[in-house]
Amino acid sequence: MDMSAPAPASEGAPASEGPGASDGPGAADLFGMARIGAMYVALAIDSIREVVPYPPALAAIPATMPQLLGAIDLRGVVVPVLDLAALLGAAGPEAGPEAQRPGIIMVVRLRDPGRGDRVVGVGLHEICGVIRLGPESLTRMEVAPGIEAPGGGLVGAGFVSNGRSGVLLDMAGLAALPGIAMAEDRLFSAMAKAQRGEPVLCVAAGDLSLGLPARVIEATVPCRPVAPSPVEDGLWQARVEYNGVQVPVVDTLRLLGLGRSPPARAIATVLLRMGEGRRVALRIDAVRDMVRVRAGQAAGMQGLAFGRAGLIGGLLPAAPASPEGAAAVPMLLLDGDALVAHGELVRLSHLEERPPAAGVLAPAGGPAVSAGADPAARQPYLICRLGDGHHAVPLAQVTEILGRAACALIDLAEAEGPFRAILSHRGLAIPVLDPAAHLGLGPCGDPAFILLVSNGERVAGFALQGLCAVERLQARGGRQEGRGLGQVVLTGEGRTCSVLDLAALVPGD
Repeated sequence: MDMSAPAPASEGAPASEGPGASDGPGAADLFGMARIGAMYVALAIDSIREVVPYPPALAAIPATMPQLLGAIDLRGVVVPVLDLAALLGAAGPEAGPEAQRPGIIMVVRLRDPGRGDRVVGVGLHEICGVIRLGPESLTRMEVAPGIEAPGGGLVGAGFVSNGRSGVLLDMAGLAALPGIAMAEDRLFSAMAKAQRGEPVLCVAAGDLSLGLPARVIEATVPCRPVAPSPVEDGLWQARVEYNGVQVPVVDTLRLLGLGRSPPARAIATVLLRMGEGRRVALRIDAVRDMVRVRAGQAAGMQGLAFGRAGLIGGLLPAAPASPEGAAAVPMLLLDGDALVAHGELVRLSHLEERPPAAGVLAPAGGPAVSAGADPAARQPYLICRLGDGHHAVPLAQVTEILGRAACALIDLAEAEGPFRAILSHRGLAIPVLDPAAHLGLGPCGDPAFILLVSNGERVAGFALQGLCAVERLQARGGRQEGRGLGQVVLTGEGRTCSVLDLAALVPGD
């Protein structure tokens, strides 16, 4: 049973600032309600991980406290289980067998300062749904000092909701119990990462569609004039200027053993991040899209080596359709780790032609930047045309990019509210927002793409006119109202782009 998605609740209740308020956007006054014996308890909604049936028997673990009943094996993770009824004094001598035996276990998250999130299970009799508790529904409760009572440090407030009264469980108090055993939260963080997937940049090279992991990409460089290679090398085709440095350009098809690209005076490239801050460029024809590939989504290669060097790691059976409405084509997924460790690419990366002075590098057409800038301060951004100009969106926020022509939208242009359309995608109803109305940008005329952005909990779509590049850049400047982060980045072409925090616009509750 999944308790992460809130059920419908009454409208108009103000956000709670009382105990148990969560840090999640729009979820500060949402709580999960449950019953233990005759007592109702409420927990902050973002502290609830999942609910599982109570097993016939618990696994034995050392009893670090009297209320530790044992543990459950939750998909390979040992999760301790506490007797919540005993902790709260909910089960007295007069309680019957039904009150003594919980039917379910709720796995909850506890924040352990200095060690990260931890999880523990608590026995319950019934899940009663999600409720909204504003300040008017809460009564602060305190236990007089010096009195030893069950649950004395676990109750932060009492509540009344829909004719039921109960207590608000203080998660910090639960985490502070002497002797409490807690499990590392690695299972759930790994699950969330696997569900979200790894960002992959889709590019065209010849007749092939290729996927490159975003983590190994330094930048994409649009089609521009290139200098010829100084040696007769079938793999090293040309040199492209990036931030004042001449970077070797490799024939991607020949590297993969899947053909050859003809000579050209102007080439588009993707720059790979090699060791020691060096780079090498892969020749491409165009940037098509960006998707997130989840574990198990790609077809395996059965141990066969297609082409050369084992650089192809998998096959995505149906890559997204192009914005022009062309049919979807399979995409070869390249192995990012194998690319940056490839001997020929490593050798070529050391042939970067850097300027003699290590002081200042001048991007083409732009102001000078420091050559000694800290590479760790640079983050990947998607450069796109949106509204009245070019802007940068943190790549970590981007879930997917869809061609507008391939999207089936329900038009809400005449409806009240912030949503301009509804998109059905991957089993979700995704709201599409007008960025101009929220960020003070010019109107987005004739959009070619729908940019899907996540705030970690929900996804929303934003219309944009075009994709330009993916670059690792350092944001500068302070915050400005109405412009997302209010910072700017300077691209390799010398273009100044404002940074947009679109994740902050994803609707909450």
